[in-house]
Amino acid sequence: MIFLLRHRPEGDFRFDYVSPRCLELNGIPPERILENAERFFDLTAVAARQDLRDRIAESERHLTPLRWEGPFDVQGRPRRMRIEAIPYRAEDGGTVWEGRQSDLATARTLEEERLRLVTDALPVLIAYFDAGLRYRYVNRTFVEWWCMPAERAIGRSMMEVLGRQACEVVRPYVEAALRGERQEFDRDLTHPDGKRRLCHAHYVPHIDAGGRVLGIVALLEDVTERRQAEAALRESRESLANAQRIAHIGNWDWDIATGRIGWSDEVFRIFGYEAGAFEPSYNAYLQQVHPEDREFIVASASRSLHSQSNYRIDYRIVRPDGEQRTVQERGEIARSETGEPVRMSGTVQDVTDQRAVAAQLQQAQKMEAVGQLTGGIAHDFNNLLGVIVGNLDLLIVRLADRPEDQRMLQRAMEAAERGASMTHRLLAFSRRQTLQPRRVEVNLLVNEMSELLGHTLGETIEIRTALGESVWPINADRVQLESAILNLAINARDAMPSGGRLAIATLNQTFEEADSPADSTITPGDYVMIAVSDNGGGMTPEVLTRVFEPFFTTKQVGKGSGLGLPMVYGFVKQSGGHVTIYSESGRGTTVKLYLPRSSDGRSAPPLEAAAPTAAILGRRILVVEDNPAMREFSRTALTALGYEAVVADGAPEALRLLSADLSVDLLFTDVILGAGMSGFELAREAQRQRPDLRVLFTSGFVERDMISAQGVDPDQELLSKPFRTAELGRRLSQILAKDSVSSPPPSSGEG
Repeated sequence: MIFLLRHRPEGDFRFDYVSPRCLELNGIPPERILENAERFFDLTAVAARQDLRDRIAESERHLTPLRWEGPFDVQGRPRRMRIEAIPYRAEDGGTVWEGRQSDLATARTLEEERLRLVTDALPVLIAYFDAGLRYRYVNRTFVEWWCMPAERAIGRSMMEVLGRQACEVVRPYVEAALRGERQEFDRDLTHPDGKRRLCHAHYVPHIDAGGRVLGIVALLEDVTERRQAEAALRESRESLANAQRIAHIGNWDWDIATGRIGWSDEVFRIFGYEAGAFEPSYNAYLQQVHPEDREFIVASASRSLHSQSNYRIDYRIVRPDGEQRTVQERGEIARSETGEPVRMSGTVQDVTDQRAVAAQLQQAQKMEAVGQLTGGIAHDFNNLLGVIVGNLDLLIVRLADRPEDQRMLQRAMEAAERGASMTHRLLAFSRRQTLQPRRVEVNLLVNEMSELLGHTLGETIEIRTALGESVWPINADRVQLESAILNLAINARDAMPSGGRLAIATLNQTFEEADSPADSTITPGDYVMIAVSDNGGGMTPEVLTRVFEPFFTTKQVGKGSGLGLPMVYGFVKQSGGHVTIYSESGRGTTVKLYLPRSSDGRSAPPLEAAAPTAAILGRRILVVEDNPAMREFSRTALTALGYEAVVADGAPEALRLLSADLSVDLLFTDVILGAGMSGFELAREAQRQRPDLRVLFTSGFVERDMISAQGVDPDQELLSKPFRTAELGRRLSQILAKDSVSSPPPSSGEG
């Protein structure tokens, strides 16, 4: 029953609330007690009534919790009740108790049931003996383990249940427990199935307030499987130790009492010495450790020796030749009976290469994920740009006589083409494309990038260019070169957080065998030098020696991947060039890229629209494109070029048209199509039906590995989105011109 009892300043008691259980517990409805609180107190047995009032008075005086147990008279039947309540002062100066009344008989029954549930759930044999060593309680595990009902044990002696031989084995422990001493021991028991089992036992004496032993709580756990597993584990550890020795993992041993240290030959090798090169000692060991890690090692060893913590640390060592390596050390501590550490032994392993490989794998996985995401974005974005660029291109032609509109259209076209360039940079960053070397005019490229760099680096960075005269063209992947310069510029910006100056210079340079830089492996010949300089914080010699290491970065976690300069280095090396870097702390950094001079003296011809000739006028093109806007642009562009365009929204419709004997000279299809068939698959099926059918593919983005696997020449048979009408016309002319001499133009009707 829940109640609120109030004691007014005037001196009388009143119940503000009584829960419905009042009738069940006290035999009277709640409203009668609410009318007169004395009716509740009258339920208390006469001998206990004053005690209850005294407890209430004491609780009110000190504002301490009220707890009382005593007899109640419930309709002539004696019942023992418990009253528990928390007091607080009321606003009128009186006292209010929030409490509950419970029937102790019911409560104890519930407590006993809960206790039985707990003990029955434990995988331990639990029994209780009285002082005469008779069973008074056994749990479910005891019953199941001994295969006997509880009734067979309760009330019987240990001798009757376990037998004389078993009782003799445990007699010393029983006698000690009856003296009040807690016992713990192992013993063998014969299970009813006839097998011997190893058990771990606890005998806990039950002692009353006067110090008298009333009985014994016995806990018995079958540890046979556990001990077998522990033995197997020890054997496994020995085998593992042998395997580590065979695998050249160093073993060491430290006798803490004498200070003597023993190293295996592999430890000497890991530290860069011949086996037995010197007498191992703790000080000699610390001399091999990187100075910055010595304090950490001493603290870690001390913490493990004076606690139960495991000893497993990673730290750096410095070999005699100055090379730094990372090692992982594990150790176990042997202790005396008093718990003092007496010996520490363990293994040491060089994990430098493992960590580098793991870091590279993690970064490669991240780059792969970024690349897949970038490819999808590039495909969709280029489809959108294809519609924008294509329609702008058509408008430029149609509005040729409106100069003001032409200027607006050209600005829009420049923005769209910059968007297309951004997708190429994304793909280059994620390394989803192979290098596509082309003739590049370096000075022109730097001038074109200046505006982009200005927006990227911000107003606090001043950009200067010093472009050499008559700088040679180079043969390189333009997108990768732009990415390399952008990477260097961003690194320079990060080195100048408060602003500064970025300089980009170009120069022709010829290297002879005699005047190559001392640290250079550059092949003699003609090169174009591109230098990116800043006046930022510069780098220390230690940092400078590692700047091209993959994943090395001095930036905060999350601020840099450490791949910028390695990507630049890899691109330049793959292009047959060379990279040098010069830096001084506090004076800035200069990175120079040397890229080979192009052997092709001709510039790439500008893209021009191919004028429709008599040989191609009236040729019919089947356009397959699942993007409606791109499909409509392709139809309009082909019509403007003098072709007849037939469109299909996917592979099924295209195959239906071809099956209907539609006369078609060329299939112009997107690579990525719906309906479960790609453009490549469509082309194979179409050419199976019509072997002489020409094909031109288009795509916002498609993996070059996928293109190669299809046997497609991307320079001849793939037109990347977005494309200009002139480029479409030029590519169609090239393909159709191959058979225009031998094949007369087909009729415009369906055959």
